[in-house]
Amino acid sequence: NPEVKSKRREVHMEILSEQVKSDIENSRLIVANPTHITIGIYFKPELMPIPMISVYETNQRALAVRAYAEKVGVPVIVDIKLARSLFKTHRRYDLVSLEEIDEVLRLLVWLEEVENAGKDVIQPQENEVRH
Repeated sequence: NPEVKSKRREVHMEILSEQVKSDIENSRLIVANPTHITIGIYFKPELMPIPMISVYETNQRALAVRAYAEKVGVPVIVDIKLARSLFKTHRRYDLVSLEEIDEVLRLLVWLEEVENAGKDVIQPQENEVRH
């Protein structure tokens, strides 16, 4: 039922603080263990060469993070093993440890490749299109 889904999303948004919403918006991606864990990854290599845990939530708040990330266009990647590992070994605002850095960087590189996949295609100029 669309009305129920809409109401559920409203409730999810209400349980997130403005700080968490800001942290989600500034995250490069969210790693999820489908419904129980969400871990935000902040990565801006020009500011900080190592990714940082920007969001760290469980249960209902994890669902709210996921819904809000989707709403604001932050990619959500389901990687159960990585989400659980980051959850067990990190806290919010920790730098990603050497043990998990390869997996996190793998996701960041993959995301960059996906986002850039269509940018190399040369589009015809408007005056080159023939009818």
